[in-house]
Amino acid sequence: MKHYNKKKKNQYIEALSKIASKKDVASFKIIFDYFGPRLKSFLMSSGSTESIAEEIIQETMTIVWTKADYYNPKLASPSTWIYTIARNKKIDILRKSNKAILEDIEVASLPPIESKLEDDIELDQKFDIINKYLDDLPKDQLALLKLNFIEEKSHGEIAKITNIPLGTVKSRIRLAMEKIRTRIKNDGNATDLNDVNIGKNIK
Repeated sequence: MKHYNKKKKNQYIEALSKIASKKDVASFKIIFDYFGPRLKSFLMSSGSTESIAEEIIQETMTIVWTKADYYNPKLASPSTWIYTIARNKKIDILRKSNKAILEDIEVASLPPIESKLEDDIELDQKFDIINKYLDDLPKDQLALLKLNFIEEKSHGEIAKITNIPLGTVKSRIRLAMEKIRTRIKNDGNATDLNDVNIGKNIK
């Protein structure tokens, strides 16, 4: 990936500093004009729709405007900081959607703010891979996974809520997880997803 040069980096560091210290509109425009289109391309290439990408960009830039004083150039480049905000906003949207189970399947531990941009992109790719497999699950299996992971219901509680026999609940959840593992293996993603612990919460 081609990064901007040191002169550009210093320009964006200065712009963030001016936004933080005096809410400088011209500096904000510099940040928005450069990162806005690049964020949109990045988000859409990783599976977001245009409307979702624009929503994420708007929320990201709002944070840049209101919380630029949180930025520390000693910990991260402007690019890493801004892309990390956008990445986290994307994850927030996933959590609020029907794909919220991604949070507890633990695609990977979220990298700290000082992580390299390449790490953020790799994380998004992992989310997209697992997300694709979840979409392919039968609705009854996905519903049970959500109860187990998102609502943190035990198998016994799920059986009572759904009026499904306990043995059936366990077998459906186990079958769903096995389907995901098999898809990862068959699609050749196992090497890239070595740190994925899909079944951590399956008892």
